Amino acid sequence: MNRQEREYHAVCAAEGFDLLGIEQRGKHLALHFDAGVVFAAKTPSDRRNRANVVAQVRRIHRTLL
Repeated sequence: MNRQEREYHAVCAAEGFDLLGIEQRGKHLALHFDAGVVFAAKTPSDRRNRANVVAQVRRIHRTLL
């Protein structure tokens, strides 16, 4: 597991979302949740990556409410 995968696991745990798994897809990672899938960069090039992934995860879980 690389650094980005560990970070995505930590972000999901901190936000309280159950991450079912991470699948590698070329230059991206597919983060699998009960609510759906979020695609994130395997090697992010900007410092906003973490905030953007958290926002996407929140949006996908907001659809369940």
